[in-house]
Amino acid sequence: MGTHLAHGTVVGDDLRCPLHHWLWGGDGACRRIPGGEAPSRSLRQRVYPVAERYGSVFLFNGPVPRYPAPELAVADSEVILLAGRPVVLRCSWVAVASNGFDMQHLTSVHGRALRQEPEIERPDPYTLRLRSALRVTGRSLEDRAIRWLSNDDVRLAVTCFGGTVVAVESELGRTRSVLLLCLRPVPEGVEIVPVFGVHRNDFKAWDSLRVHLARRLFTAFIRKDVAFMDDMRFHPSAGGPRDPVLGEFLEYLRQLPADADESSLPEPKLQSSPIGGI
Repeated sequence: MGTHLAHGTVVGDDLRCPLHHWLWGGDGACRRIPGGEAPSRSLRQRVYPVAERYGSVFLFNGPVPRYPAPELAVADSEVILLAGRPVVLRCSWVAVASNGFDMQHLTSVHGRALRQEPEIERPDPYTLRLRSALRVTGRSLEDRAIRWLSNDDVRLAVTCFGGTVVAVESELGRTRSVLLLCLRPVPEGVEIVPVFGVHRNDFKAWDSLRVHLARRLFTAFIRKDVAFMDDMRFHPSAGGPRDPVLGEFLEYLRQLPADADESSLPEPKLQSSPIGGI
């Protein structure tokens, strides 16, 4: 009858509807109707494949997942995570995802200089990874902290999974941290859920401090982007910088499968990505 099952209750392995207490299984079939009536086989809910990973629940927007949930270089059990507050920006999710692969933006706005040519990897058709070695040219307090932690040798791996999940894995000397940005299209634009993490080490007493430090450094890094991306009208084909890395990323997005239920975005014509956020 249209009741939102998010208001339901988990009973064993089933989900109980709050309106009449019908029980629904993970396969979408109705398991039980109060009063002893046998549920018809036609009583089914639409189901989505999900996976738990890195303190998050990932949902695939389709009946069969075309690729696995995001997987970082570090195992789930070897990372300490801290979820940040969601942020809603009035722009396309494509603009946010592309920002991590805009090399001119990285060097000019964020105070980084390339030590060598960046490397692009395609582990599968749904994943694109950028590896780069950088030195710090910025002068902020956070930049000085990063320069000290890394001995001015920053290693970054930026990976996009299915378009709407971007992972930033950084090595600052012995300090290894990760930022997971999960993008979810909403009527206002895009909701961004950040997840911060650090690799576990032998000094467990410092784990909480280290993950909060990672959040501070990552937040300071991306804060510069939030203000000008809000209300951004993303048109990369309108004559932006000639960046081969950004160009390859945009081509990767164009090749992703489209959701037939969504209307096309402005050029380049990209549609809703099949993977959801948290």
